[in-house]
Amino acid sequence: MSTTANGFVHAIRQLFTAPQNTQQVSKTASSNVLPTNSIAILSGKGGVGKTTTLLGLAGAAANRGLRVLLVDLDPQGSLTLAAFDRSITHSSLDAFYGKNLADLASPVSWKEWPGKIHIVASNRALSRVETYVEPAISTYRLAQSLGDLSSYDLVLIDAPAALSSLTFDAIGIAKQVLVVAEPSLFSLKSASEAVEFALSAPQIADSNLRSVKVLLNKVDGSAESTFRIKELRSMYPKLVVKNQMSLSDAIVESNSEGIPVQVIRGVEASLAANEFDSLLTELLGTK
Repeated sequence: MSTTANGFVHAIRQLFTAPQNTQQVSKTASSNVLPTNSIAILSGKGGVGKTTTLLGLAGAAANRGLRVLLVDLDPQGSLTLAAFDRSITHSSLDAFYGKNLADLASPVSWKEWPGKIHIVASNRALSRVETYVEPAISTYRLAQSLGDLSSYDLVLIDAPAALSSLTFDAIGIAKQVLVVAEPSLFSLKSASEAVEFALSAPQIADSNLRSVKVLLNKVDGSAESTFRIKELRSMYPKLVVKNQMSLSDAIVESNSEGIPVQVIRGVEASLAANEFDSLLTELLGTK
């Protein structure tokens, strides 16, 4: 890593690191054990394809016959708008007031994969439960409100783009954190902040250590893209995943239509679906 990159990461790390960053929270009751495959999707800024990535992973998992739970913790609710077209009677907000996430799930509206994908919808009022957070010393709020999630093979949590207390709570119910970044200067800065935010969050006592990984998204083969990819890999050589997502018309359509790319027909969509399948394999460690 270059001296400049080292200094850049060090400066950001200071924003989130405190002496107490080895603190561990108590393991939750047996009915609240974290799912083995639970991934919080972060970005640090909007517009990098965070929710589109989550949709692609959900479609890849459902194509394998896995049962998937989507948890929308972003007050903007882009995931909810994409996956749920009915009146919202309960949402992830209720989990902050004593309800279990498992009891708040409803089937998504997509006709594909019937019964395979459920969602805990967002609510604009989630912003009301935002609080000041210092990742190294704060306490997770949702870890005690999971309920029985054993019927799901994969839980995907859509965190807000901002590094907020809701983002911290998303990390607290995940075994993996995936930071989505596009190969541009401003996105890499935001991704670095998101990585350090996630790394400084306490682990859950007596559980497998949470991993933090970085996904390069919207890769277009340009000189700028190639340069920024090398820069990010030099900053976090052990965190950037091998697979990366190409920018294509199919991905743009997935984003604009709010549907998993697996639903779209065509060669580009098929290639993008294959990329998501490879990414899912890398994240889960199995096909």
